Amino acid sequence: MRAKLDSVATMVGNVLLPPLCRHCGNLADGDAWAPLLCRGCDAEFPIFDGAIAVGGEISRAHAFAEFEGPARRLLIDLKYAGVIRAGRVIGARMAAAPGASKILRGADLVVPVPLHWRRRWRRGHNQAAVLGRAMARERPGLLLANVLRRVRATRPQVGLPHEQRLINVGAAFRLRRHGRVRSAGATIVLVDDVVTTGATACAAAAALLAGGAREVRLYAASVSRL
Repeated sequence: MRAKLDSVATMVGNVLLPPLCRHCGNLADGDAWAPLLCRGCDAEFPIFDGAIAVGGEISRAHAFAEFEGPARRLLIDLKYAGVIRAGRVIGARMAAAPGASKILRGADLVVPVPLHWRRRWRRGHNQAAVLGRAMARERPGLLLANVLRRVRATRPQVGLPHEQRLINVGAAFRLRRHGRVRSAGATIVLVDDVVTTGATACAAAAALLAGGAREVRLYAASVSRL
């Protein structure tokens, strides 16, 4: 009954205050992305759904979209404006993407790249956790596990050269107290919103492997080209 009432309330709200496209401002009537995008931006969503190179100890890496156009707008809105619905929809699309089976097949855990607690407190959410939770809901048997914590409040990676990025996130991650038991022998898929050089993901993977994980893969919502 509650779900029906919520649905009715949403429909009434959409009539009184029609949702606008987060990217261009037109009526958000996109088939796949309503009520986030209009049909035009829906059609232009920059799906990538392919392998990316990040190096380090990550065995394979995959990205759902290019970090541009409507994808960039939704991910920025998720990260900085708290548009959680954007993360839920993108996470579900990541799980259903044709290429997702290459990165998710045989995986035991989905592990979001964590934020430092101060940044998490300021934002009110971890965008990678929103994506990972949505992915796990779409894939029965795939478990979301917050086994990592960020022990250093590193500066933002934006604008840093690759070598400096590696230094910036070096030893920034550590397994939680229960993390060693859950990750031991596991095939883990790290989830993040945007990957540029992969330095952050590689640092997180190093902590997981040091804690006994068998294999670490990476699935990013988007890839940003330098």
